[in-house]
Amino acid sequence: MNLYKMTSQENTAKLTAYMQKFLTQDEATTYMIIDGDRTLIPVDSTRHFFQLLQLDFNVLKSIFQEHGYSFEAFYKVATFYSTINSQTYQNTCAKSAKSVSIYPEFLTFIDNLPQNVKCIVVTSGLREIWGNILQNHQLDNVSLIGGNYFPKDTFVIDPNAKKLIVNLLKNKGKNVSAFGDSLIDFEMLKEADRSFLIVNEKQNKDIIPFVSEIQQLQQISFTEFEHKNIPKTKLTTILQEILTAAT
Repeated sequence: MNLYKMTSQENTAKLTAYMQKFLTQDEATTYMIIDGDRTLIPVDSTRHFFQLLQLDFNVLKSIFQEHGYSFEAFYKVATFYSTINSQTYQNTCAKSAKSVSIYPEFLTFIDNLPQNVKCIVVTSGLREIWGNILQNHQLDNVSLIGGNYFPKDTFVIDPNAKKLIVNLLKNKGKNVSAFGDSLIDFEMLKEADRSFLIVNEKQNKDIIPFVSEIQQLQQISFTEFEHKNIPKTKLTTILQEILTAAT
């Protein structure tokens, strides 16, 4: 029996209610919406989670191969995680978080943002891991939105959820920049006022065929590899633009 049965519409309603409450408590005018895995960090933090529990990562791959990046796929992934014992889940997330480090460039960027700019990490991965990652890097000023473990979470973050978050912020008159690396982030990047593709270890192969649809897209690379037909920028440049606009 599935105790956590939920439709896409119910997921949207729960996330919308969460965001409405969030916005009543926050006075920022500009938001940085940042994906987690392979965007803030070079790798996928869930892989270490699977290794620690000796789980087969192909379980996730098979779900996405069958359902694509649909709500149904992310819901099935969440129900899979939700079968794991709560204490085991919590301990393994904490251990997994210790195995990764946020790009130093992002740490400097976030640390120097003015008070009117708010950072939100929006992850389709494991929220518990990302809570620990942010805590390990003393990023108490960064908010976190995620959901993949129903004993603790009330919604999942699929591509439509990321798009919804951006649009809810924009509808409130907020200026939104989005940072992502994959097809999961496509809708989020397309809807944001400014969009930045972080070059990942897979060279963004899943999203590259569609980037021409994101007119405002720029790329940021922390390696020697760069895409030929996407304008380049750096976090230091973005930060300077934000600081100049704030004066």
